[in-house]
Amino acid sequence: MSLHEGLKIAQSDDRGRHVVATTDIARGELLLSEECTVAMTYRDLESPYCSQCVKPMVDETPVECEGCFLERYCSKSCAEAAEGSHHARTGECATFATAVDAEAATLIEGTDHSEFEFDDAPQRFIIRVLCQAGGWRERGGGITGEATLRRLLKLQSHEPEVDSDEREWLSGIARNTLRLMEQDVDEGVKVFGEKDAPGYGVEELVRLMCCVRCNSHTLYASEEWPSEPVGTAVYLKGSAFNHSCLPSAEFYNEGTSLRVRSVRDISAGEEVTISYVPVTETLWDRRQALWRQYKFDCECDR
Repeated sequence: MSLHEGLKIAQSDDRGRHVVATTDIARGELLLSEECTVAMTYRDLESPYCSQCVKPMVDETPVECEGCFLERYCSKSCAEAAEGSHHARTGECATFATAVDAEAATLIEGTDHSEFEFDDAPQRFIIRVLCQAGGWRERGGGITGEATLRRLLKLQSHEPEVDSDEREWLSGIARNTLRLMEQDVDEGVKVFGEKDAPGYGVEELVRLMCCVRCNSHTLYASEEWPSEPVGTAVYLKGSAFNHSCLPSAEFYNEGTSLRVRSVRDISAGEEVTISYVPVTETLWDRRQALWRQYKFDCECDR
């Protein structure tokens, strides 16, 4: 994980976390190279992409996870890497399998809703966050990566108001998630090694879902535009770049790794920005997309 030596991550009341140039930076310089904190490929892609390295599988026969049948890999080594990293058979894999079965039956015992949907976001992604970032490995067990989860919880979240329909919807997803993970809904997911540490219950999961929603980057099939969205990921340093419809930098992914590169000369003292949405979209479409996911109205010159 490396940030350009001519950049710093600053904090202010009006801009929140943001990236500022401390020296003049030329166009085309690599500003950030960062491995993901958590990443996931989408469930229903027209073309198969490896769930671990995001490699397109054109000629290969995918190695399908025989536990949940959701994850597909380009090789046995990628399948083994995923199982060792986050997709444990006793944890995430078993939870995904239970969720798929519940979705197929459209009923899940004890939930607040008659139908159960296991969408990529936020339902499936919050489980991936707890597994890949939090180190959760076994249903009914605890997490080992609380430090990383706490860093995610410090990110901008834009949580919905208490008693709002959106808040109740997210709370319902949190409760269902805990049940799928075979955790006590009242106590939440326990933290290993911390005897008196509070668990990650409904409120913590709601905040986590909001944090990753506001700070996630879309994974694309290639650097060329237009490119197919194939997944989503969160980067702790990459999330510090604020949005502008006239950005000074662009981001792209190489597999699940994030790269940020300057697209014009940047002066010392200037904030470095990226665009969270395709700059080719209309003003209306950009505003709608930014509000829907990030909950803000852009005030840049464009």
